[in-house]
Amino acid sequence: MSDDEQLKKALNTYKTSMPKGNLKTFRIDGIDQLEIPIVDATFLGDDDSYGNGLGYGATPLEAEVGAYGELYEEYFISQAVLNIESVEASFDQMQQEYEDQIVIDPLTLVLPAGSNYDKNLQLKWVQINRLTDDAPAWIPLEFLGNYNEYVAYPNQLITAITNGCGAGDSFERALLHGLLELLQRDGNADCFRALDQGKVIAMEGISPKTRDLMRKLEEKGLKVIPKLARTTCGCVSLYAVGDDLSDDDFPFTVAACGEAADPDFDHAIRKAVLECASSHSRKIFYHSGMERKTKITPEGYAEENLKLIDLESEEQRALRTHVEWLQMGKKALRNKLKDSVFLQKEVISPKNLPHFDKNSVEDRLNQVIKGYKKEGLDIYYYRATPPEHPIQVVRAIVPGIEMEFGSYHRIGARGIKRLLDRKDKLISTVSGPGKKRIRLTAEKEKELGGRFWLDTEALDEKINDLYPLYREPNAHSAMHALQTGYFSEQNNK
Repeated sequence: MSDDEQLKKALNTYKTSMPKGNLKTFRIDGIDQLEIPIVDATFLGDDDSYGNGLGYGATPLEAEVGAYGELYEEYFISQAVLNIESVEASFDQMQQEYEDQIVIDPLTLVLPAGSNYDKNLQLKWVQINRLTDDAPAWIPLEFLGNYNEYVAYPNQLITAITNGCGAGDSFERALLHGLLELLQRDGNADCFRALDQGKVIAMEGISPKTRDLMRKLEEKGLKVIPKLARTTCGCVSLYAVGDDLSDDDFPFTVAACGEAADPDFDHAIRKAVLECASSHSRKIFYHSGMERKTKITPEGYAEENLKLIDLESEEQRALRTHVEWLQMGKKALRNKLKDSVFLQKEVISPKNLPHFDKNSVEDRLNQVIKGYKKEGLDIYYYRATPPEHPIQVVRAIVPGIEMEFGSYHRIGARGIKRLLDRKDKLISTVSGPGKKRIRLTAEKEKELGGRFWLDTEALDEKINDLYPLYREPNAHSAMHALQTGYFSEQNNK
């Protein structure tokens, strides 16, 4: 079966396997000049349940399959979290009650520095499974949920995020997607966006097919710069940033970024470049005024989506900084990003990065699992669809994986080692003003030689002006806040 035939089969399965409701799709790539297919897919169930996905690809078929995959991830994981049985208890109580099962220590889950967690704190626990033997395991609910509003409770340890999700025509494909997404974030947590280390990947060694894609994008006004985060668990973690050279002065056109992690460099770089182009289009679509979108959106789209906007429920830091950026010109924003996003200090040859020449899902998944195991990391998962469902939706969870360092100060043992290796002043072995203790197990503290503190004030100074690179408000909310004077009203209260 050819690649196109496989994609058509997958698309048909996606379309025919949702619950009863209304599915809508439309293309958003007409918002800019890049012509990289991007599809928006929305589902409204007969029971008022909701899901949305955005997909991109080299072809419209790839983009539509991607959109449905993301839609499935959002919809089924959200529905599972809303309906899952939970147990309210402390870590100590869980260990006593479920002594024959695994209770994952929250201190292994990369908590925010300064977290008030202790083993007697009452949490909501849900059951997942360990991959190696399917053994049941318990984890706090917020590490499973995609969105805060679905998991919120008083002692919640982290802000829920969408990371580690996967969907596909098999459990293995879905799990592979989720595990690679985790490595994407683990790889770049402390070294891109505002913390960019300037490691540019040389064009020599990038496949002709991907170089041709980059050339075409530059001809259309987007210069893509590929960069290395690091190699993690045997996979290359990289990203691509885009500098808009067109006449479009919309500021977010210079904030595009695509990420990827993969055991094979060629897979990773192509995915990151396509995602960078998609990010360029998506940021314009999400954050420009509705008047720019009317030519490409279905009838009634503006009215329907304006009704969904709830500015009070948005993360106010993200919303406010997006509104500030919307009032900047492209040139001013590019200048703001020149010492971080567009920093170039070192050139990395692709020849020195991981390559893997097997393409089957089974071979790729086994290679990725092997990489996790080599670094001493245990893989857990949650099935959001029943085993017999034609589309499998999975959330992968790996204690110890780094993520959300710049945005939410989350850091664990791996993050400490990385910052120590580059002699970063954000990390220290003594407390002090502006510093918060990094929460680790006693075993990890002993292994690392003691306790560590993160200078969260210094980190925030680096991040604050560039926060829109980390977290975004919901689509259309930032422009709506600007046009309605939301923050002017807030300031007058």
